[in-house]
Amino acid sequence: MAFFGMPLKPGKAYNVEIPRKKRLHVTGACLASGKGMSTVSVRVEGKNFTVACLNQENPMCSLDLIFGHGQELAFFMDGDEVHISGCFELDADQYFTQGMAIDEFGGMYSLLK
Repeated sequence: MAFFGMPLKPGKAYNVEIPRKKRLHVTGACLASGKGMSTVSVRVEGKNFTVACLNQENPMCSLDLIFGHGQELAFFMDGDEVHISGCFELDADQYFTQGMAIDEFGGMYSLLK
């Protein structure tokens, strides 16, 4: 796993390129100053989705967004500066080549005993 973090400023789209054999797991968004108001959106394959609405009462938001290699992806926002964070993970197919498997509930276990 590798950390992912990106500051978002108004009026700009931030493209993200996901490395081959990886996926991006975005886990949070927060107001950079802890004050103000912002709406965070993501553009995936040309379609826009609002993923967080932040304000002084709710300056941070937990997210569980997963994007795969090859997806056309950009984050953008309106309002005050926002930071998003998460991590790059191995794509699910890669667990098998690393001696790991995934059960029917999404849990991982080792194939090596």
